[in-house]
Amino acid sequence: MKKLCAGIFAVFLCLILPAGYAGAYTINDSPSDRIGNLPFELYGINVYQNGATLNFDIFTNYPQGGYSVSGWNTIPADLAIDANRDGVYEYGIAFTDYNNHTPGALYNVTSWKISDNFDPNPGSYYYNHNRIVKIDQGTAVYSGSVTWTLTGGSNPYYYIHTQIDINQLTGINDGLINVFYATATCANDFAGGPASVPEPGTMLLLGSGLMGLVGFRKKLKRKTHDLD
Repeated sequence: MKKLCAGIFAVFLCLILPAGYAGAYTINDSPSDRIGNLPFELYGINVYQNGATLNFDIFTNYPQGGYSVSGWNTIPADLAIDANRDGVYEYGIAFTDYNNHTPGALYNVTSWKISDNFDPNPGSYYYNHNRIVKIDQGTAVYSGSVTWTLTGGSNPYYYIHTQIDINQLTGINDGLINVFYATATCANDFAGGPASVPEPGTMLLLGSGLMGLVGFRKKLKRKTHDLD
């Protein structure tokens, strides 16, 4: 009986602990696949959950202040989120104040700017075309923050951290979202893919069910002793 209850409790702990502690979901990017100089390199994206807070860590060499190449002054891209995985990125987290957006805020996006919109001299630059890079128009639905932190090493030099309230994302129906990030307005490197995001309500329901099962076993044990 003790072994059974201990096993149930261990499963319960696994369900309620933040996803980041259990091993973050990682969207990997192939090394050295960038176009151009080393600052454009993107290494991967970690997505992990702590209760209702959905966290994103992006590992890159790209500086917060942007990077210039031969007259093209690039700035950081925004993070794109496709909540229902239908191929349309209906949410975005602003990483700069471009178009008067608030850095760190989550937007319900109505239109995106692509890398080609930022080409200062079409035909003169080699970059990844037609990649979404910046929120064009949208409505802010959550105010957060975005920070660049030195890793203390090289390759990657930085990790960018931002977070949102997962309850602001509508349409999640299979516990997955799609995430896309293109490093800079030239999209010289990019990564994207699915990330697991168990909804807080689902986790609470599962946890409550397991706790109820523990209580039931204890009650059954008491009744067994009474019969003895």
